[in-house]
Amino acid sequence: MKDKLTENKGPFTLDLADNTHKVKTGEEAIAQIKRGSRVFLGTGSGEPQHLIHTLFNDKNLYDILIYQMLSSTLANYVDDPDIMRRFFIKLFL
Repeated sequence: MKDKLTENKGPFTLDLADNTHKVKTGEEAIAQIKRGSRVFLGTGSGEPQHLIHTLFNDKNLYDILIYQMLSSTLANYVDDPDIMRRFFIKLFL
């Protein structure tokens, strides 16, 4: 029996079964981010909302430069003085 990740749905099917080791939780993903890192966050429908919330809620992270364009989730954090002390945010259009 095939699972939903490998089920054939036509000529443009993406077989994700070999890439499941790349799937991370938000906590696992931000564990890779170190002080002084530069991070580009996806935008629009590709904006990683859960990752952004996890990133800003981790009080151990600071001195991180974040690049993003057309942000909607970041807008929830730019008025927070603690966030602005720990992160440098560069938004561009």
